Amino acid sequence: MPRSSVYAICKVCGARAVVKKYSSKGSNAKQYYYERYTHRNGVVHYFRTGKRVPRTDLNEAFEQMIETKMKSRSYRYRDVKAMFESVYGASVSNTTISRSLEKAVKKNLLEKKIEKNVTYYKRVELSEMARDMKIDEASLTLLVSGNRSFITLFLYLKNHTEKSLKAIPIILPSGSSILIEDLNLTASDQDGRIECDNLNTAYVYPGQIGFSLRFNRSIRPTGKNLVLLQGNFDIKEDSIKFSLPLNTEFLRVGFNSPLIKEVYIRKRLLDGFKETNPESIKKGTLEGGNSYTEVEFYHSLKGETIVVSW
Repeated sequence: MPRSSVYAICKVCGARAVVKKYSSKGSNAKQYYYERYTHRNGVVHYFRTGKRVPRTDLNEAFEQMIETKMKSRSYRYRDVKAMFESVYGASVSNTTISRSLEKAVKKNLLEKKIEKNVTYYKRVELSEMARDMKIDEASLTLLVSGNRSFITLFLYLKNHTEKSLKAIPIILPSGSSILIEDLNLTASDQDGRIECDNLNTAYVYPGQIGFSLRFNRSIRPTGKNLVLLQGNFDIKEDSIKFSLPLNTEFLRVGFNSPLIKEVYIRKRLLDGFKETNPESIKKGTLEGGNSYTEVEFYHSLKGETIVVSW
């Protein structure tokens, strides 16, 4: 490590590591801060600090009004202006409202219709979930101690589709748990904490749970978001597996344990039988005595299964 490296205690596993702090600007023009811990031999953990720098923005307030206040009906110009001034808490010029409306139409947030020489605006119903989207980068860390597994999932994604997205599908290993509530999940994206009501179970399969995660704010086409999920579950077998709900360009899977030394992490292909080894494998011992295994997969397909066994 270079001499300028800054060391700190990793907030994910508790071992000493090189920490790098970085930030990401959300779609709401607020700055969010994250920490990346790089251990010896390259094990990487992510942690979101929760700090943010608020910035008032009229465009942000207007788009938020569309999402939260406008119902599925048509509005005249004067209705929109009155609603926005009520939400914004100040008088706004006609020119500003007109420009905001035109921007919202171009962003496909509002539909503009003219009937009998009267102009109406209607909210565009956003796609709940585009299942053909992909995850650009994912990092999953499993810390196994006794019969308990602690899980941290970090996602970086960009909306490559032509639709605005409200949610994405996620699949997590669940051990013997059959209810999403049993995973004790906490979730956040770059707009803050995601409430439990926004995590809705889609299906339960032995050893894994699939659910939809609704963002705090929909992601526009070409927009980006960061998601952090943490939880834990009981394990009764000597393996953990979960399927990939989306195509994933880069996937890092890490496994830490104070007792388990030999771990195998493979990817089961779509036929359900053939398995492939990861492109990169790192193994070793952390400062606290935990043994670790970390692997990397590239260009993984939706439906392929990651199998962790020991």
